[in-house]
Amino acid sequence: MTQARAFPWLSALALLTVFAFLTSCGGGSSAQQPDTSSVSGDGTFPVTVEHKYGTTIIPDEPQRVVVLGYNDQDAVLALGVVPVAVRYWFGEEPGAVFP
Repeated sequence: MTQARAFPWLSALALLTVFAFLTSCGGGSSAQQPDTSSVSGDGTFPVTVEHKYGTTIIPDEPQRVVVLGYNDQDAVLALGVVPVAVRYWFGEEPGAVFP
């Protein structure tokens, strides 16, 4: 077979391989979502959270929050909670919170 005749077949094979790879990587129903059904309470405390390691009871609303991730303070601030401490992040921004 000449190179000119093989090119369409190779292109089709490559396209089929890419398509098969992309469709096999789709999330579908196997993606795990957080289970919020095991949280009892209506936003008042105490709150009981059941998880794979057992049960955790949070007796009172947290008064002080510490953020240990490099950029987790963004999500905590978006929820309206001001952390009392954050992990040091490089740069000269005070409190490791960038604009």
